[in-house]
Amino acid sequence: MASAITLNPHAGKRYAQLSGDYNPIHLSRITAKLFGFKRPIIHGIFLVSKAYEQIHSYLDGAPKRAVFQFKSPFYLPGEGQLSLHREGQEGIVHVHSKNISHLYGKIELG
Repeated sequence: MASAITLNPHAGKRYAQLSGDYNPIHLSRITAKLFGFKRPIIHGIFLVSKAYEQIHSYLDGAPKRAVFQFKSPFYLPGEGQLSLHREGQEGIVHVHSKNISHLYGKIELG
């Protein structure tokens, strides 16, 4: 199963309002550049929340345990893919754009 992720330049600001995480790397091009990023990046936990949304829809229920690794920044605006597949009692999550991996996760299913 795969689904598209399309985020506009303001996604970081909107998620900051929800999460309370106002780290400047997520808010604007100027503040992100001060920390070495070419553009703002989305919060890593935002990508995890998108993964959980798919997990609940696709795998019929909550996982017993999940472990995620943040691989590289997802720049805003940006487009990518969230892939989810099952391997026995384990689920694999991968968020990527072009040839860049952003998030990788393993999910233990119940």
